[in-house]
Amino acid sequence: MRDDVKAGVKSTALSLGENLRPGLSVLILVFCAALSYAGFMNDQVVPFYVVGVAAPTLLCLRHVWTFNPDDPQDSWRKFIVGLVLPV
Repeated sequence: MRDDVKAGVKSTALSLGENLRPGLSVLILVFCAALSYAGFMNDQVVPFYVVGVAAPTLLCLRHVWTFNPDDPQDSWRKFIVGLVLPV
């Protein structure tokens, strides 16, 4: 968040301030609900909800509640975990 202030960026992290984790959790849960509703409307079956909704939601919540917003390296590790698979 220090980098956002330094760069003059108006970010969600700065807007949420001390309520960063609860605020991001609400956004994640709203996305989860919308994805579940889309699955329901498309007659999806249980694997969709387990693999496509529950697992990513839990991973996102875990990242939000375990990252250190003052440590850029920790934030970067959380960001790339879904982009890079270990070899």
